[in-house]
Amino acid sequence: MPSLLTPDTFEFLARFFLAGWVFLSARSWWVKGERPKPNEVLFEAIILSLLNQLVTLFTLPFLTSQISENATFLLVTEVFLQPLIFGMIVGVRAEWNRLPDGARRLLMPAVQPVNSALAFAVDQIEAPTYLIISYTDGRQVYGYFGERSFARSEGNGGIFIESLYTLSEDEDWIEASPRRGGWVTLDGALTIEFISSEDL
Repeated sequence: MPSLLTPDTFEFLARFFLAGWVFLSARSWWVKGERPKPNEVLFEAIILSLLNQLVTLFTLPFLTSQISENATFLLVTEVFLQPLIFGMIVGVRAEWNRLPDGARRLLMPAVQPVNSALAFAVDQIEAPTYLIISYTDGRQVYGYFGERSFARSEGNGGIFIESLYTLSEDEDWIEASPRRGGWVTLDGALTIEFISSEDL
């Protein structure tokens, strides 16, 4: 048991597990995903630690020649600072959807992304459509979700609708005059119904 507490053992664990854990912790501030299982966290931390070691092959010579040759400083940089910065960069780029698929699989090997129900529904829309948003207080918003429309699920969420409508007494859709669109908040929304133009 005492042999597990030697400096060499700690250094090994720091380089090949702790560095990956710091990386994925920094990345998780931006990347939404299902809560990973303990064995997935271990697997991902080891993979990311190995990637961090690969990056260290390029950064270590620079650090020793330009900044310091202090072994403690180099270990802290390699195990904490470098994976922290690397994880933040990867997380931000993943949130902006600027990671190529190959890099995404390499840098997020165990992440299973979670889409909100709204994001999933909007992704399934193949053509412009009409929609009805119903709220918990009984209000309803009628609109046209076209090519310039978009939805956001962060925060309270909302949808930009290209054209707003009202209902006549005969339940015919009447476009607002003058024609206008608008940002509709989803705070308090109960359901969103998408209706194709053929079904209207």
